[in-house]
Amino acid sequence: MYESSGAFARMTDPIPQQPSPPSPSSPLSPSSSPAIPPTSPGAPRSPGLFGREEAIVDHLRAFLASYADRTARAEEARREQTEAAAKKHRLATARAEEELKRRLLKADTQLAEAIEQLDAQFTERRAHLLKDLETRLAAQQERYERRGERIEREYRESVWLAETVLESSKPKPGQEFDALCKRLDAGCKSLAEYEVFVASLWPKVVPHKEPLESAEAESADTLAHLSIPDDPETFETLCEDVQQRAHALDRLRLPGFFRSGLAMFVAPVVVAVAVLGVGFATEWTQWKPAVAAGGAAFILAVGLLIPLRRAAARRFRKARREFDSQLAHARAVAE
Repeated sequence: MYESSGAFARMTDPIPQQPSPPSPSSPLSPSSSPAIPPTSPGAPRSPGLFGREEAIVDHLRAFLASYADRTARAEEARREQTEAAAKKHRLATARAEEELKRRLLKADTQLAEAIEQLDAQFTERRAHLLKDLETRLAAQQERYERRGERIEREYRESVWLAETVLESSKPKPGQEFDALCKRLDAGCKSLAEYEVFVASLWPKVVPHKEPLESAEAESADTLAHLSIPDDPETFETLCEDVQQRAHALDRLRLPGFFRSGLAMFVAPVVVAVAVLGVGFATEWTQWKPAVAAGGAAFILAVGLLIPLRRAAARRFRKARREFDSQLAHARAVAE
């Protein structure tokens, strides 16, 4: 039995072969890793599979040692290259800073020279302009003085001529009185015409129940507190003022709206627009909404026209009181 088991073990042992040389790309090749240290002399080598495993472990141990050595050498080389690059960078930075300082200094020098040159040009130009300005001012002043002297001389001559003509053509007292009477008559006639004109505007704007005497009474009260001058120029000025106030009464927009008769067409137009709008909206199928819209539009138009007419009457009465006051003042001056 023992002999058969020993024979079986000898049969399963592998055939011893010569080890093949490792390939150049293999991590265990002599070019990429140091020589595999042989097993210590006299150490027993286990035959078969366990012997090859021990050889592989020896190879791995040698490869790891070689990898650690190469890693240390690579780290040292990287550190040296980093230091060299940093030194080169510092030198380049220092040279760049020196070049920058040199260029900045040169630029500052050029800027200072340009500013100095511009200052010199500006000073020279300013002096030239000031000199030209003084020359022009002196010439203008001389022309102004000559023109002033000429105007003053012409004015004195004109005054002398006017006084001479006035003295030679001065009318007699009787002629002056007749001319004054004609002026007063013409002014009073124009006052009467404007009074009639304004009175014709009154019934068209203000209701007939408004008494006209109230405005005349207010103008009389106002006249009692006024000082009445006696010069013809004041009378003519008052006549012109009365004329302007009469035209202003005629140009009042809101009273003119009612005076022209346009207010009579507002209600029909509003009613027509409302009826047509509702009719077109309902396609003329229903007449009751159109009639209701027309009635509402008529009521709205009348409701708007009544306060507008009152406002027009108030505005006209105010302007009429001012006109009557000025008219009474002018007549008092004429008397």
